[in-house]
Amino acid sequence: MSSHTNKDEAAGAPLWSVAAIRLPFTSAHRTNLFNDATADNFITGVTIGLFNYKDSEVSDGKVAHAGWNLKTTGSGGRAGRVSQETLVALTNSADA
Repeated sequence: MSSHTNKDEAAGAPLWSVAAIRLPFTSAHRTNLFNDATADNFITGVTIGLFNYKDSEVSDGKVAHAGWNLKTTGSGGRAGRVSQETLVALTNSADA
């Protein structure tokens, strides 16, 4: 059974995605990470969120692959630094 779905909802996100920010695998942590754009929510000076990008959202080249991506945005001395890490590549996330 898969640990994720292609639905753009917190319950469809991979539970283990919170390992990237060194938190226990809980539904509450996964929900807090989903679409998060709150600065300093998990790590001071950083905004971290988990997003499910559709095929149409990757055409601009800012996201490496459709699917579940961890977006990290720096602030302060790291302002303007944005990284995207693909955690789950989906071949068809048109329903996301």
